[in-house]
Amino acid sequence: MLENLDLASFKQIHLINNAALINPVGSLVDLDLAEMNTHLVTNLISPVLLSQVCARLAAEEKKPLTIFNIGSGAAFRPISGWSMYCSSKAGLKMFTENTALDLQISKNKKIKIYHFSPGVLDTQMQQTIRSFKKKDFPEVANFKKLKTDQQLRQPADVADLVVRFCLEPKKFTTQSSVISVQDLEKKVR
Repeated sequence: MLENLDLASFKQIHLINNAALINPVGSLVDLDLAEMNTHLVTNLISPVLLSQVCARLAAEEKKPLTIFNIGSGAAFRPISGWSMYCSSKAGLKMFTENTALDLQISKNKKIKIYHFSPGVLDTQMQQTIRSFKKKDFPEVANFKKLKTDQQLRQPADVADLVVRFCLEPKKFTTQSSVISVQDLEKKVR
């Protein structure tokens, strides 16, 4: 499908890998195999494959490419009941860091790749998280408190930062392929 796009008028290409699933949640012995497979395909395999397709297209068309993988704080630490989510997000983070290293070593300046931690957002996923049973997700009370205390960022505000970063990367100079919403917020103040 992407191969049929006419990219002649495009100055640059941006891929934002944002799709993610939180389920299945719970103990390994209780997880459903089909849900585990769907989770890994959505959270890890699809973003990797889309990144490769876009990198090949960008190379063929001689266009700069920015790949922006939306990650999670869960990529940096284990969370009880979230073995699938933490693992898939950590895998995407490592893919991003490794690809950035490969691009640096090959001196490829046409492709930039980032792993972005958006912070805790007021999304449908957050609503799902707050509905989990404590036995499956022991930290559920903490996530309910984030909502009650109005500590959740608005998705549109974070999306605006992501788009601004992609369109004006020089304003957001960074030496790392791993960035956070706080990093971007500092640059726009």
